[in-house]
Amino acid sequence: MPHPAEAPASIERLFGAGYLTPYDYHLASTLGKIAGEGNPLGLLAVAAASHFTLQGHSCVDLYALSLRSIETAEGLCLPAAWPKAEFWIDHLNRSPLVWKPETDGDSKPFSEAPLVLDAAGRLYLARMWCCEQRLAAHLNARLSAVDEAIDLDLLQEGLTRYFGDGGDPVRTAAETGVRRRFAVISGGPGTGKTTTVLTILALLVEQALYRNHPIPNILVLAPTGKAAARLREVLRRQDRLPCAPEVRQALPTDAATIHRGLGARSDGGSVFRYHARNPLPADIVVVDEASMIDLALMDRLFEATALRTKLLLLGDRNQLASVESGSVMSDLCRIGEMDAAWSQAVVHLTKNYRFSEGSGIGRLARAITAGQAEEAIACLKDPSEPDIRRIEPEALLEALEAARTWLKSWLTEAEPETVAERFNRFRILCAHRQGPFGVERINGVLDRMARNMLEVSDHRQWYPGRPVMVLQNDYRLHLSNGDIGWMRPEGVDSRYRNGGTVRFVQPDGRWIAVSPHRLPAHETAYAMTIHKSQGSEFDDVLVVLPERRSPILTRELLYTAVTRARRTVVIVGSEEIIRQAVATPIERYSGLMAALCGRLAA
Repeated sequence: MPHPAEAPASIERLFGAGYLTPYDYHLASTLGKIAGEGNPLGLLAVAAASHFTLQGHSCVDLYALSLRSIETAEGLCLPAAWPKAEFWIDHLNRSPLVWKPETDGDSKPFSEAPLVLDAAGRLYLARMWCCEQRLAAHLNARLSAVDEAIDLDLLQEGLTRYFGDGGDPVRTAAETGVRRRFAVISGGPGTGKTTTVLTILALLVEQALYRNHPIPNILVLAPTGKAAARLREVLRRQDRLPCAPEVRQALPTDAATIHRGLGARSDGGSVFRYHARNPLPADIVVVDEASMIDLALMDRLFEATALRTKLLLLGDRNQLASVESGSVMSDLCRIGEMDAAWSQAVVHLTKNYRFSEGSGIGRLARAITAGQAEEAIACLKDPSEPDIRRIEPEALLEALEAARTWLKSWLTEAEPETVAERFNRFRILCAHRQGPFGVERINGVLDRMARNMLEVSDHRQWYPGRPVMVLQNDYRLHLSNGDIGWMRPEGVDSRYRNGGTVRFVQPDGRWIAVSPHRLPAHETAYAMTIHKSQGSEFDDVLVVLPERRSPILTRELLYTAVTRARRTVVIVGSEEIIRQAVATPIERYSGLMAALCGRLAA
């Protein structure tokens, strides 16, 4: 509870303390003037809704918020308190800034109010409320849709052929995916979810051929270019499936980003070719890495997918939530555990085929997701677990020095394929971008190391082997946010001032060469943030955590970092920092579950 000595929060006080951004402050001030709202409680509501939306929430639970302290991004508690929820809501019920869906109806035009307040005390920016309500309507409609008409004998024969007899969890997931018009499959790395989806598609093609129906048009999507590229790798493993050649031939081999699949403009705008009036021309839509999809994009995806189209969502509920607002995948998995109807559409895969029961990485990941901090620490201390260990923050530079061998393995290599393969064996993942344990500093250390090895001057921006990550999509250059390329001095474009081109591998295995001067926004990529690593896998991972407490450091962040590794994980961080991460799950305010259950109280 707020301390009695704390002053009431106001937009001036919170902006002055650095809690509110200039955008939050000026939005509240401007909308207050337009609506004629001069009461500090109304202005604070706008600023709070804006602030928490930018923090990833789709709304603000005013009852929960009134019990929270006000902390800065650095973890400092401010000497200010949120208003008591009842007092705040009483004013907002009369504010010109607020529309109330249960009581206002037609008496107050929705379009005139920038905020929406529901009966459970959830406060939304109007656009976020619209997204959530539309998505809930789409989801509920899909849940109620009639299941696919299939030949059950053929399905059971196919399931046995692919998975054998018995109650294998992936067999259950595959059956759900075939029979349901909408399904959610959640599982961590190594649980077989992407392979399961490939099998689902094969089973659906078999059904179509058996019934003399047209081969289904299948669209496979992922939120990022990197995730789409990994999905393509899985799709091209069709030769491993025990199915007829005509089935294998009908399976997709390509995957696209959601933006490209929806027909985004080449300039990356938010106008899509496909929408409710012009839905996607697909019979089946598969979406991987669904935990990375924010509320607004998920709304656009469902809006563009006709109800007759089968829609399968894959993801890992324990992974980081989307960078933008919303926690759709997490909400769907939670409601699948709580609601009988939804449990039929949501499948959780827990058996891990990559990590054995005795695997250190598997054991550590399980401890993290269970919130067992002491078990996680014990795993990292256990000498019988050679694939995981922890080192103190003071040993960071020593750990980075060990990366010299990795650098030598690819930095001067001439063959692009060899460079890519060796580069992707190891990755440094940081919780923060800035600071002594952040991406920028570590990239600087590795950049200096590479320059010394190559005897390259600091004045030369580009040098052979320099890795760069693209930070925004450029469809004209066939580059996606998250793509990594390497500077190569040889090639037809060596006439450029800095010499050479940056080479990027394409999904089909081809390489493209791009002049450094044509690259979209980019950065050096010896190290990357844990957020950017989602959808990627490496043999060995060095995880660098901050030295001090940080609101960014969460259970999901640590889990995501650890599960990027196939073989070994080294964590740079104190025991106390690891305890903080494991004890801090991401909690996002959302009304989606309540809307899906058809009630307002979650």
